[in-house]
Amino acid sequence: MASRNKPPFRIQFLSQNPHLDRVLYGLLILDVFFVLVHLASKQFGWENAGWLLTTDDGYSEIFQYLKMFGIAILLGWVARNTKSVDFVLWSMIFAYLLADDALRLHERMGGNRLGYLLDQTALFAGLDNYRVGQLIFGLLVGGTLAAAASIRVFFFSRGPTKRATKFLLALLICLGFFGVGVDAVGIFADIGGRSILEDGGELIVVSVMFWFVIKLWKCQHFRDDDDSPQLATSNLQSAG
Repeated sequence: MASRNKPPFRIQFLSQNPHLDRVLYGLLILDVFFVLVHLASKQFGWENAGWLLTTDDGYSEIFQYLKMFGIAILLGWVARNTKSVDFVLWSMIFAYLLADDALRLHERMGGNRLGYLLDQTALFAGLDNYRVGQLIFGLLVGGTLAAAASIRVFFFSRGPTKRATKFLLALLICLGFFGVGVDAVGIFADIGGRSILEDGGELIVVSVMFWFVIKLWKCQHFRDDDDSPQLATSNLQSAG
């Protein structure tokens, strides 16, 4: 039986707030829509490349930017109201992920610069060093972000905030699987439908992240009996 001072962290949204649940349904419907239009574009040869998942600054990617921006802003708002360093860290993580996608940092720093250095060394002869460079850059940056978040979650966070950030960490790892792991496999083997798995998976994971952060934003408030205000346990359970 769970301790009264440490309630279990459960994802029980559907019976709590149907209006916010519809936000998730809407996001997932849009994700599936972009995947289906991508498949249709490939199948029928439509000329509008903006609908392809693989197009830089295409419609699905702009949709992803908007979700990332919303996550970073809402987590910053939660951090401001709860005075929690944890959510400051998470807001910064998502701000970086947005900047990386929008400014093509993994392509410029990893693909172009690191890939060029790999070309000079012939360390990965026979492979596409542009993509290898992107992979190494993604592993370094993603590993650093995940490590920083993990240290904070498991050694410094407490109570409901710890349970909430554990869930965010799990989603961040899922995002890394699709964004880095699937791409890594594609370097060594030609996998049919890789772009669907990679880009479609990222769309869905970020939608779940956005939904969860909206739930946090809606339930957070100050605890009058705590010098370091956290998310109230009762309210966070309704969001998780």
